[in-house]
Amino acid sequence: MRLRTGPSHCPFCPPSKPLPGFCHRNAANGNRSVPAMPAIAQRVSRALHATLKPGGVLFSSNPRGQNEEGWNLGRYGVYHDLETWRRYVTQAGFVELAHFYRPAGLPREEQPWLASTWRKRK
Repeated sequence: MRLRTGPSHCPFCPPSKPLPGFCHRNAANGNRSVPAMPAIAQRVSRALHATLKPGGVLFSSNPRGQNEEGWNLGRYGVYHDLETWRRYVTQAGFVELAHFYRPAGLPREEQPWLASTWRKRK
C-alpha cells in the first residue's frame, strides 16, 4: 500500500479530486492493505492510525486464515485469523466496532474474507 502525501491532501484521496467529507481523514479503507511480514503489518496499521483524526473510522477487508502467507487461487496474500488481526489493529490504537465474514449467507469455511470496522481512539 502506498500512502500519498501532500501539504493539504489526505493520503488516501486523489490530490486532484478529494472526496467531500473524507479528505479531512474521517475514514480510511484498508482493503487488502496488510502486507505479509508482521512488522510491516504493524507499521501499516500505525500509518492508517496516524492518517485518521481522532474518532475516524477504518474499514478493513482481508483474506482470512491461520496466520499464513502464500498463493491461493492465483493471488498472493496473508491470511490472518481474527485474533491476530485484532491484536495488530488494537495495538495501533483502534477500538473494534464490528467484524463479519464474507460473503454473507455461506458456511464459515466458505467465507474467505474477514471484514472489520474500527474507530481511532480519541
